[in-house]
Amino acid sequence: MININKKKIKPTTRYATHKLVKATNQYVEEEEDRLTNLPEPLKVHILSLLRLKQAIRTSALSKSWISLWTLIPNLDIDPYGSVTYKEGDFNEIVTKILDCRDKSVKLNKVTLHHYVSSSSKIWKTVFGYALSNGVKELIASIGSFENGGAWPDCLHDHTGLDSLTRLKLKSDTKISCRFLGQSSRSFKNLTNLYLRGAIITNNADSFSGFLALEKLTLCR
Repeated sequence: MININKKKIKPTTRYATHKLVKATNQYVEEEEDRLTNLPEPLKVHILSLLRLKQAIRTSALSKSWISLWTLIPNLDIDPYGSVTYKEGDFNEIVTKILDCRDKSVKLNKVTLHHYVSSSSKIWKTVFGYALSNGVKELIASIGSFENGGAWPDCLHDHTGLDSLTRLKLKSDTKISCRFLGQSSRSFKNLTNLYLRGAIITNNADSFSGFLALEKLTLCR
């Protein structure tokens, strides 16, 4: 017969384990406190370096973080996952993001990508919102507009165009750009323009109104 000695866990071992767990929990709490106690401008700056989806998730950290993402000056709206959404879901998500954002904070940069066919309505909403909030950089990529369509009309008749310094529009299909030509005089401070898939009807006069333009990139 083989005798197996069953060794009991010594009380000192259990105490050491408990002490280690307690110390670990205390360390985690201290790290959370460090984040929470950071100045609000610094926390907002940290969030501005994240993708919007990641920034929104920080709302779960603590009460002081719940609405911080609404203060970030850069909106990068689901740049990689939007292709997985149905059109209605995508429109609803974008609308909720804009509704929740703090309207008193001026926008520096807005990026919106949707690589499938889209309704022009949601793009008009985003562009109009961006221009109304002093956006400096506007970047958009689209598969195509439903029923043909064109880039939103607010790009040639919105009062907020003065703030725009960089505009980048990319499409997988040919899309009309009504803001070219004489309408482009509204872009008083635009220095960088990138267009892909744009329908340009009058090459001679299409860009004459961009008086501050320094860099122009055209791609098929």
